[in-house]
Amino acid sequence: MMVVGLPNSGKSSLINALKLAARSTGVLGGEQTYNRRAAVGATPGLTRQVSGFQVCKTPATYVLDTPGITVPSIPTDEIGFRLALAGAIKDSVVGEEAVVKYYLSQLASNPQNLSALKASQAPGYKSSNSSSRVSVTSVLKLKKQ
Repeated sequence: MMVVGLPNSGKSSLINALKLAARSTGVLGGEQTYNRRAAVGATPGLTRQVSGFQVCKTPATYVLDTPGITVPSIPTDEIGFRLALAGAIKDSVVGEEAVVKYYLSQLASNPQNLSALKASQAPGYKSSNSSSRVSVTSVLKLKKQ
């Protein structure tokens, strides 16, 4: 069996979940077989070659983990920004600043998002991550562009 999909779409995580389920039901023999797991990470491109993993002892079942597959070229900037925001390509492919501007413009285009952003700027608002605060004026400027 082969697991194929976009980069950073969870292929390796799915394989590790299959191995965990197989181990807990007893269909995967030996601790050594279980300990060999697919590498997972937050950035696309971690899996660079096809790797095989046993997920069942009887009948012997193996799953192949593959690198992500994507189109060789990105036809439009918007598609590139969307792929970057989904984690399918590295932000640097289309430019980190351009991805942020696109994301903020998408936030600003929805009145509900803009209301929430304004509320987050109110005095006394406590964010769980203060470094993630964005000024309303910067979003409004992007909306006008």
